[in-house]
Amino acid sequence: MLEFALKQKNLLRFFDFSTSEIFDDRDEVCTEDYLAHIGPIDQDCWKYATSILNGEALLIHGMGDQVRSWCHIDDFVDGILLCMTNEKAVGETFNLGNDDQVVTIDELARMVLSVINTESKIVNGIKLNEDVKNRKVSYSKARELLGYAPSIDIYSGIMKTSNGYKALIQL
Repeated sequence: MLEFALKQKNLLRFFDFSTSEIFDDRDEVCTEDYLAHIGPIDQDCWKYATSILNGEALLIHGMGDQVRSWCHIDDFVDGILLCMTNEKAVGETFNLGNDDQVVTIDELARMVLSVINTESKIVNGIKLNEDVKNRKVSYSKARELLGYAPSIDIYSGIMKTSNGYKALIQL
């Protein structure tokens, strides 16, 4: 994509997105200065897939004590728009997330089950070797340069997401 972008005569900005998984197995708060690392795509931690609205069991690898920062897509899109419209973003790299919404995988699963009011159970599976204990990403650079300020708390985000999926299922 970068090679293609460089060939464009009138390209003003190029955006590339990824998840915090690019920070590999770092057990620390990651900033924009960290180099990316992509693991093998056949590892489970590089894939996202869960179905809980059908009453199926919610699988957690290990005990669910892995810590993650959670950001609602609406806040993420607000950050993208800031990157697209703010001249201070040109030539910079930003983490967009919400380091105020840090919970364990187990806590997240329990919140999701509570919000969707399901009989689903949490099942603890085999811990993934490649799973990182603590994944926290700092968005301080985006906050300072762009005024990025995520505002959707994790519980409200789960509620909005759940309602969105339920509306899609009813179509």
